[in-house]
Amino acid sequence: MNKIDCKGIYKITNILNSKFYIGSTTKSFQRRWDQHKLLLKQNKHHSIKLQRAYNKYGPQYFKYEILEIIIDKNLILDREQWYLDNLTPYYNICKDVYSFMKHRKHSKKSLIKMKGKRPWNKGILRTDEEKSLMSERRREAYKNMDPIKKEQWRQKHIGKPGAMKGKHHSEEIKQKISFRQSFHSDCVLCLNNNIIYPSQLCAAKALNIRQGHICENLKGTRPHVKGFQFEYYAVEVGTRE
Repeated sequence: MNKIDCKGIYKITNILNSKFYIGSTTKSFQRRWDQHKLLLKQNKHHSIKLQRAYNKYGPQYFKYEILEIIIDKNLILDREQWYLDNLTPYYNICKDVYSFMKHRKHSKKSLIKMKGKRPWNKGILRTDEEKSLMSERRREAYKNMDPIKKEQWRQKHIGKPGAMKGKHHSEEIKQKISFRQSFHSDCVLCLNNNIIYPSQLCAAKALNIRQGHICENLKGTRPHVKGFQFEYYAVEVGTRE
């Protein structure tokens, strides 16, 4: 097999100033280098330093070479990290192969796209079986967590002040809280069928709509939910069965 068709660690060097970029591939060197060349040509490379150098000097001053051929692809990231730590490449923005977005920032275009975007899981109704399974997975993950990481997590959250620590509610807010606590404010009334549901979730299941959309309608940010409109229905404590 030709070396260029193997996988492993490679280096892209600027022959004018000897500054270089370290990378790895689990496919083939030729395929990964072609990707670099295409991104640099399109002015879309993730390393802004390498992109600026390419724009300034041109493609003819960059040399692609193989540093190490690795048979087991599971070892590639560890070896790449070794090269990053020991050779200190100038053109690599992120020096941690296990943290791709560390020390990087989203572009203004990306931030605009993300702003106001609804979370992918907002309004999704989970069955009791799914909730139980998710809870079991979290408990299992915590149980199998590395003891050192578990202790670090515990120490991080011990004695962490609450959001209201050192603050006080105004008398007006206290009265509102007291009033709301004297009622079952989670009940909702569907204005279309005049049925009172004990919770938003019950209404969502009964009408086959999303709970998140009901919440938005109650807040006034959504005019209706598939034609249904809702309002809070206060039931005094002790009167609801």
